Amino acid sequence: MLALLVSSALAKSWCADPLIAHEWGVTVLTGDAAEPRKPELPAYFHTPSDPFAVAAAPVRTLPPDSGVRTLPVVHLYAPAQDRIPLAVEVGFTQGEASVWYPAVDRRIPADEANGPEAAAQRAWLLDQRAKLQPMGPREDLGADPTRQLHWSALALSPEPGGRPVPTDVPWVRDARALDHALWVDQGTQSERFLFYEADTVERSAVTLRVDGDRFALTNTSERPVHDVWVVHGGRSAFVPGIGPGATVRIAGTPADPALRDTLTNRWTDPTPLPLQRDWAHDGCVMMRDPMKPVETASDHRLFPAELALLWSVWEDRLLAKDGSHLVYREDTAALDAVMPVSLYTDMRHDVRWSRLGLVLVENPEVLP
Repeated sequence: MLALLVSSALAKSWCADPLIAHEWGVTVLTGDAAEPRKPELPAYFHTPSDPFAVAAAPVRTLPPDSGVRTLPVVHLYAPAQDRIPLAVEVGFTQGEASVWYPAVDRRIPADEANGPEAAAQRAWLLDQRAKLQPMGPREDLGADPTRQLHWSALALSPEPGGRPVPTDVPWVRDARALDHALWVDQGTQSERFLFYEADTVERSAVTLRVDGDRFALTNTSERPVHDVWVVHGGRSAFVPGIGPGATVRIAGTPADPALRDTLTNRWTDPTPLPLQRDWAHDGCVMMRDPMKPVETASDHRLFPAELALLWSVWEDRLLAKDGSHLVYREDTAALDAVMPVSLYTDMRHDVRWSRLGLVLVENPEVLP
């Protein structure tokens, strides 16, 4: 789920306004033959059998920074605030897109998006982006063929452009109540977040061995994992991180009642809301080119209200004191690789991309 916010006090200036994008989600894996359980989703969310939206002109074709920028004055809740264009392309290298909202303009099946022809086309696309010159002539380079879901021209605003679909799903109602989050409009569809989900064939990066009252946790991946905890046999343990290929051995203890507070502190973005532009701290971003998306996350933290929403949905399972499960936070570089996202906006905004991705392994296999 993606919550989007924009700064509240800007005047005419040469500098791009920050557009903060926060994504959070939980990948559920199971070590037995059971089907992974997931939270309830509204019936109006889209699936592969639904029709596509009618696409407007792609955001990536908006004019580049010409050196002359007349910015609107943006007030966070002012009805006069201009709508902010956003395009999003989402890939799933280990699975098939299964649910999303609002409607996409285009969907590419996983076998095509993850195939060699798409990879070659993306290599060409990256080469052409690198050759783009500021204020130079250009033509549309096209969308990324390795992405399964394409929203070409969304609009962001503090008020919904359409009428949100009534829902009884608690987490959706809570998400709509997030202070300062912008509404995402796709034609007549409006929601206070962007949603995407996929079926996945991923395996846990962390393996578990048990030796008496001690756990051995091994990171089998090529990237670090963070905030790892395990519950098994009535005992639990937490480690801040495990490097690629490394093993950590730790004694199991009773469940830590302060674990939620520990994790919340580690995952909280302390930026005050509503956002204020801090020129001295953030610097001045100029010559933004809408043809060049942001594709690399720079952080994993969320705002407190977003974390409260995450806990309201997942706390009972992530912090369960009984049964057997392990949890870890994926490295942002690992997330960028397994679920790549491209974020495009106009020359007047600069995307700041943060991703908090957790993996929950229920009933993990205990290795001998």
